[in-house]
This record gives sequence, structure tokens and C-alpha cells, in this order.
Amino acid sequence: MSDQPNVDLTDHEHFRRLRRTDPVHWNPGTGAWSITRHADIRAVAADRATFASLAGGGPEGVRRLVLPHFRPFEVAELAAETRGMIDALIDVLPDGEPFDFVSALAARLPLLVLGRLVGAPAEDCEDLLAWTNALAAEDAAPEPAARARAALRDYFRDLEDERRRSPREDIVTALTRAEIDGLPLSRDELDGYYPRLLVAGNETTRHLLAGGMVALHRHPDEWTAVVRDPSRIPAMVEEMVRWTSPVLSTGRTATCDVELHGRRIRAGQQVVLWFCSGNRDETVFADPDRFVGDRTPNDHLGFGWGTHACLGAPLARLQTRLFLEHLVEQGLRIEPAASPTCSPSGAIERLPSRLRKEPQPATRP
Repeated sequence: MSDQPNVDLTDHEHFRRLRRTDPVHWNPGTGAWSITRHADIRAVAADRATFASLAGGGPEGVRRLVLPHFRPFEVAELAAETRGMIDALIDVLPDGEPFDFVSALAARLPLLVLGRLVGAPAEDCEDLLAWTNALAAEDAAPEPAARARAALRDYFRDLEDERRRSPREDIVTALTRAEIDGLPLSRDELDGYYPRLLVAGNETTRHLLAGGMVALHRHPDEWTAVVRDPSRIPAMVEEMVRWTSPVLSTGRTATCDVELHGRRIRAGQQVVLWFCSGNRDETVFADPDRFVGDRTPNDHLGFGWGTHACLGAPLARLQTRLFLEHLVEQGLRIEPAASPTCSPSGAIERLPSRLRKEPQPATRP
């Protein structure tokens, strides 16, 4: 890895000021409170009685149904298939020629893995990726997004019909058989869940891989250290999660009047928990703006916190770990070819890169 032109993934100086002077900040533009300190974020996320999830009850019921597919033990069963996907994606990259890391790897790998979980054939993943990108784009026009949503609806309805005839061990089969309070899932619940699953599952790992690559470009010594000692890879994955914050924030609604740091939050007002700010909290992390590949302890909030923490965190960790292992084992490094292109929110949309194939003495940890 080598030096990367500077790019800020979010406005860390702004959050630093808020943590220091106004940790419970009223934003009149959004009409919501911003919670920016690590301890406060955890406390609010854990207090479900006072701060209710904006997601409501329906999606949470479906979340419980699919949770077994995302538990660490179940996810570990995907390791061999995921390695094969990584091998195939990297094998087609040009040696030394520029390519976009996001479209070639960071966006494509999680869709392939999610496709495996829902039971979609690998050849359909290009369509799933296109539809998911149309829904997730920050500047998405209404008509393309509506077409993508309709296409996903029709696709998964057909897949459901197929699974009713020929069940498999996948998420679509599980949902077609599932019940909540003795009733099968409604058509609206099923139609609404698949886009949320694909967008959230893809975006989390996409941001982690892309942001992690920027971190390694900025801190080449950390990559050198992990090549020399691949046992550092799991810790490096956690530092990527902290530094990148793939889940930037989440929302809650106050169920009653409550006071926090002298500020009165009224019942019904929205509260935003800024995980990306908590991950740079100076009272928790030494030198928080520095990427430290073997940081210990690393009590980050990069996948959220509490009951509504990111369901796909084990899957994102697995993909990132296996990707780094592949680079080390094969003597590969990915270098920056140009500055990244970011969305208004700071998400990396394009990351021009080059693949270098150079022998390096390393073995799988």
C-alpha cells in the first residue's frame, strides 16, 4: 500500500467540537437532536423504553426471523464460497492498470454473498446490483428508483414461488414459511423486506471495504506490518470498522420528556446517534484520528450498538477478513491510482486503484 490523497469520509472536526462543547446538539435544520459522545450513544441505544427505534415494530419482527442466517457460526459456513468469490473477482483485474475498486470489488462482493443467502443464482447478481444501486443512490431520481423497486418486487415474488415448489436452506424459503403471531408474513412485509436487506447488506460491506482501503492507502506502514504478521488481520478489520464507521448513524424517537447533559428532549422528538463521532471520541480512543491496525482495546460503534445493531456485521467482518487474507497470501497490494470520488454524505463512490502482483512471504494465519 502507498500514500493516498487526503479525503475526509465525514466532518470529524465538526463532531469533535460538538463532543467538546455541545454533546447533545439541537439541529434546527433537521429538527433532531445529535448525540455525539461514545458513552451517551451507548446509553441512548440501550434505553429502549425512553428512546424507541424509528424502524417500528414490523421490520423488527422480520429481522428476528432472518437472524439465524446472520449468526457468526452460520456465516462462518460461507467462508469457502466467499474465498472463491474473492478469487474470481480479483483474477479478472488487470495487473497494474487502473480500475475502480468500488464497482469491481467493494460493491460486487457483498451482493454475491447476499445473493447466496437469499438463494439468488449467481448470474442474477448483476441485475440485483443494478437495482440496489438505483435504490441506494443519494441523488436517486424517483422514476429509476421506482422501476428498481418494482423489478426487485417481481424478482423476489418469482423466487418465492420457486421456493414454495422447491424449498432450500435460504432466506427466501425461510420467509415464505415464517409466521409472526401465528400469521404468515403479509405481501407488503415481504415486498418491503428484500430491498432493505439488499441495500443495507450491500452498503455496509461496501463502505467498510472502500473506507478500509483508503485507510491502508493513508497508512502504508500498517499494511507492511500485516504482511509480515498476518495474525494481525482480525484486529485490522476491527480498526477498519472503527475508522470507517460503515454505519454512520441511526435514529430514535423520545417516548417521554428526558434530560441529557442539561438539554430537555421532548417526547416525540427525534434523536440521531452519530456512531462515526463516537468512534473518534478522545475519551475512549487514544489518537482517534490515526489508523492503528492492532488497536487494543477497540470498543468501536462501527456497526451500531444495542438491539438494532447491524444484522450483517458478522458477514461484513468475514468478507473483509477473507479479502485481506487473499491479498497477503497471493502477494498482492492495491495502490491508489487517483483521488476517490465521494457522495455528499462522504461515502466513497469511486476509488481508482491499481493491483500490483508481487511475491511476498506470507502464509494464511
